[in-house]
Amino acid sequence: MNKGSALKIIIGTISLCAIAACTKKTPSQVIYRYDDSRYLELKGFDCEGALWYHDTRRNIHKELVNGIYSTYQIFSGVYIHPSDKYILIPRWEPGAYKISKDYGQTWQVATYMASFPALE
Repeated sequence: MNKGSALKIIIGTISLCAIAACTKKTPSQVIYRYDDSRYLELKGFDCEGALWYHDTRRNIHKELVNGIYSTYQIFSGVYIHPSDKYILIPRWEPGAYKISKDYGQTWQVATYMASFPALE
């Protein structure tokens, strides 16, 4: 086999691997359902990735954690959600949560634990 043929085979193999990697579909799953129209969807591998909030009744679809710069790990505790207007989404590690005060239209980070001991 000459060098030109070997180079073509190597380039072809690399191209096929790149195409296969690009076409691999990211799995998604509903990880929590508030009611018939509101749910959380996780898009990623190994129980972490991008987190989406959906409200089909109000046509709200918001990406809360993008999954690239930060990933969301599935929270396995119990959600308490007595209100449609106020929504809190806990994270696996405590410290900061995503919170919405307008049915999920806008989101912000809410912290509840200080990163240092309180002064007395």
